[in-house]
Amino acid sequence: MYAVASHHPLAQAPEPLSDATLAQHRAVAVADSVSRGTGLTIGLQGGQDVFTVPDMQSKLEAQLRGLGGGFLPESLARPYIDSGMLVNKQVIHPRNSTCHYAWRDSPQAPAGQALRWWLAQLERPPTRQALLQPMHSV
Repeated sequence: MYAVASHHPLAQAPEPLSDATLAQHRAVAVADSVSRGTGLTIGLQGGQDVFTVPDMQSKLEAQLRGLGGGFLPESLARPYIDSGMLVNKQVIHPRNSTCHYAWRDSPQAPAGQALRWWLAQLERPPTRQALLQPMHSV
């Protein structure tokens, strides 16, 4: 969902927000942590001013403070939308994405005990639920 602080100029803009409207306002984006290759840019407009932060918690905090707008996972944004601190805005080109995780496991570099343990934890419902819970500290 695309969210902005209730005091951000886009909070009062007519919906759905066009790409041209979004491009006129700063976006908050999490830096790509890719160690090889070119990285990935999602949900930004060409030429748009971007405030880059290191993680999702920082992105949420920047958006709550009105430093820009951007797409947030609903589980992260929902408590702040419900409280009125953030406004969910409809956009012409919504971004629906999933979170992926990857690891190296090959004959040359087999998965170690810690990775095997973590993958087993990810299969457990309590772990999945804990990872999807919204964070409430700001």
